[in-house]
Amino acid sequence: MLDAAQGMLNGSLTHFEAGNEIYWCACHLERTGKATELVLLFMGFWSNWEDRPDERAAIEKDMRVAAADLLRSHGEQVPEQA
Repeated sequence: MLDAAQGMLNGSLTHFEAGNEIYWCACHLERTGKATELVLLFMGFWSNWEDRPDERAAIEKDMRVAAADLLRSHGEQVPEQA
């Protein structure tokens, strides 16, 4: 998940690819409140990105914020433009 979040923020993965990867990885975590929150968050982003193409810019902005928060919560560096 952290690699996908980093990839989204550095541009090596598209928002759709990274969001999908974070979602699927989170699905395999031990069921805790935080893991469930992460699954629901990225499932919503991923679903809305597909279903609402006219809102993609806003969805991608929210995805970047969530990816940066995920990285920070694990003590990882976040690129400046995040």
